[in-house]
Amino acid sequence: MRRGFAWTGIQLQQQQEKAEDEQDKKGPAAVHASSLPESLEYHGTPSVPTIPDDASIFKKGVLWMGGYYSKQSTYMRAAGELNVCIKEQSLNPALFQELEVPNDFQHTHALLCLHVWLIIKRLSLEGKPGNRISQIMYDNFQDDVEHMVREAGVQVRLQKHLTELEKQFYGSCAAYDKALDASSQETLAAALHRNVYQQDPAKKNASKKMETYVLRAMASLAKTPSDIVLKGQIRFSK
Repeated sequence: MRRGFAWTGIQLQQQQEKAEDEQDKKGPAAVHASSLPESLEYHGTPSVPTIPDDASIFKKGVLWMGGYYSKQSTYMRAAGELNVCIKEQSLNPALFQELEVPNDFQHTHALLCLHVWLIIKRLSLEGKPGNRISQIMYDNFQDDVEHMVREAGVQVRLQKHLTELEKQFYGSCAAYDKALDASSQETLAAALHRNVYQQDPAKKNASKKMETYVLRAMASLAKTPSDIVLKGQIRFSK
């Protein structure tokens, strides 16, 4: 298991409760579901510990010998940052509210899958480095899901539950990819209605709002420079 950047289910719940508390104090956080696309470049403090550029030559030398600047270590830090980005947005109370997503395990998992898919699609344009980061990020995501399932109290037939959730991930990704194909008979809104809203008849309009949100996120990711994406320095909420 690769748990270096994994959050447990308890931590996910704590982060969501913290976000809700902050929302109560400051008002709803904007998710920009229908505004014009813009780069998602993020200049805040990295969530994954990094070494400042002004570190001493001695310190950098020691880190270099320890592999800190290796490609693999760089990929791992980028994947960690992207996982934080995905979790922050998928647990954003304003997102649940604006897009009318029920706040429970299944719907939260669906939002996590959606945002992982968005990032993987963007990374797919970055050649081998993008593919390597995608794989590490996906492995960390699956570790998170296992933690979430365990913390939810599932002890019996755990592997069956994990296998089913993994199938849901791949199924939703395939549905979104297919919906974006010009020859597809299913709209992205319909795919979202089926995979995120579980075909709830009352959520058809919400699915169209979600489609607008997703298309804007894709356009914003396209505007984000490659070097920024490969460092994981992005945030959906700006």
